[in-house]
Amino acid sequence: MKKIAWLTIAAVCCGLNAASAADEETLRALLLRDFETAATEFAAASTAGNLEARYQLATLTYRGLGVGKDIDAANRMYAELSASGFEAARQAGVGGDRYGWFGVDAIDKEAALRWSAQRGTLQTAEHLLGSGVFVDAASQTGRTALMEAAERDHAELIDVLVSAGANLDRVDRAGDTALILASRRGNADAVRALLRGGADTDLIGSHGNSAVIAAVNGGHVPVTELLTNASADLNVRNDDGRTALAIAEIRGESEIVGLLTEHGAVSAGFETRARSSVSGLQLGMDEVDGRPIWFVAADRGNAEALGILATAGARIDRTDESGSTALTIAAERGYDDVARLMLSLGAMSLHRRDDGKSALHLAAERGSGSIVRMLIQAGVDAENPPPSEHDALRLATRSGSLDTVRSLLLARHPSDRGDSAGRTALMLAAQQGDAAAVELLLSARADGNHRDNDGRTPAWYAADAGCDGCLTALAQSGSDTATADSSGDTPAHRAAFSDCSLCIEVLAANGSVADEPNGLGLTPLMVAATNDGLSVVEVLVDAGHDLDRDNPSGNTALIINVQRGNATAVARLLQLGADDGVVNRQRRNALDIARQFGYADIEDLLTGR
Repeated sequence: MKKIAWLTIAAVCCGLNAASAADEETLRALLLRDFETAATEFAAASTAGNLEARYQLATLTYRGLGVGKDIDAANRMYAELSASGFEAARQAGVGGDRYGWFGVDAIDKEAALRWSAQRGTLQTAEHLLGSGVFVDAASQTGRTALMEAAERDHAELIDVLVSAGANLDRVDRAGDTALILASRRGNADAVRALLRGGADTDLIGSHGNSAVIAAVNGGHVPVTELLTNASADLNVRNDDGRTALAIAEIRGESEIVGLLTEHGAVSAGFETRARSSVSGLQLGMDEVDGRPIWFVAADRGNAEALGILATAGARIDRTDESGSTALTIAAERGYDDVARLMLSLGAMSLHRRDDGKSALHLAAERGSGSIVRMLIQAGVDAENPPPSEHDALRLATRSGSLDTVRSLLLARHPSDRGDSAGRTALMLAAQQGDAAAVELLLSARADGNHRDNDGRTPAWYAADAGCDGCLTALAQSGSDTATADSSGDTPAHRAAFSDCSLCIEVLAANGSVADEPNGLGLTPLMVAATNDGLSVVEVLVDAGHDLDRDNPSGNTALIINVQRGNATAVARLLQLGADDGVVNRQRRNALDIARQFGYADIEDLLTGR
């Protein structure tokens, strides 16, 4: 029965009546559940311009079948396919055996919407919402587009999603709302947009934390102020029994303490009780509420209490169940006083937790340049770090702390160590759109031509992020700004997809906007035109790109936008001089397709009515 089911699926998916050699190989792989071979065949067909194979490759990538699981890469492919007119072409019957359809599933537009929210690609999100995508569609982790936009501080996109009816108070599987996620990250613009939309400030999320507790946990003063002004409940307790004020008092966050007290928060006397518990060690106590007393003191950033424990003979390098020491806790939380004390007492600075992270990794991840410098001064060798899946410079770059990145570079930390995907710190900085970090890393001679496992360069990531400042720095350093990745996408393609006309201008000035197709048969101009990037189209036309160049199915940018029913794009392309008489491989021109789909407004544009 199982074999018959697989034969049926494979027959439907692979089109046995006109199967090519590649189709037959894929069929055999699917029958044997050899997803690695199937992924290889789909990748080859995708590179040759087979859009359906591209979709199936995205699905395998999303699930981690036969290829490394990379949800971000899969969602990027879904979004590109959704914006390329792919689904419209299938509904019109375009392709047939020429495309060699490998499946009949619709493009995952919901995943594309969440991906657009992550990256802040406003026009793509608006296009997807306009096509009827459910705004609150959630991922396997319960994340909606609104949550993704909130966590990445895309305030303008939040406004669009709220206007489309997004549920402001929906929770993910961890129990967190968009407001809690934004507050935890300190995303003031996102918090402001969510509050403007009417988000509930008092809902409780993971670990019993409300939005205000999440903000205070991160030491985010502006967000805390926004929430207090919005009359958030300041006296709610989390699962540890702590209020926002208790957390601020324990950590010595005087500005937040004053802000909370001014708005009516009531002190719970946490710090006093903590010190009483610590002094109890001298009376024979070793735990508080089931936790080692040293862990309680370190977790609360209480250097004075740890000093008492050390004087009483406590083991300063004792570990908890996760392998954490007082020093690693201090590094992770950013407790300078505790870190300074533990290092002065001779704590093991090279100790690693069970997850492989050392105090240097944790301080870098936190973005604590001061603790990184303490560790280096204490003898941690940043120039020759031992092999590890974790890299302090990459972690510091992700944190966005230039001070921490600079401290590591001054200590001669290697700048070009890649992660499992081959991405270096420079690539991560470009991916985040952090032009200042890109400039800093380049000044330390980071390799601007490094290619990751997918053949992507730092310029590719900069263009994908829509960071013209990053591209400018890379171009000025002599870095490669033209090379395509393994799927044929150049930085120009990525800039077009990100609708970054300034990026295109930088690339054009550097001679890096070749009018060449990617693996899907799309030129940068086609990518821009199908993504509503009309300002990019204009820049590319000025750079000499051909408005009437076609993809493997014979469709030009004009025809693709007619298929999508995008009257605005069609009107602008006609103004720029697009030829409405071009006939595709199905022997249809733009007017034929407009009439086939019943797009009366586009028909009027094409006929001059």
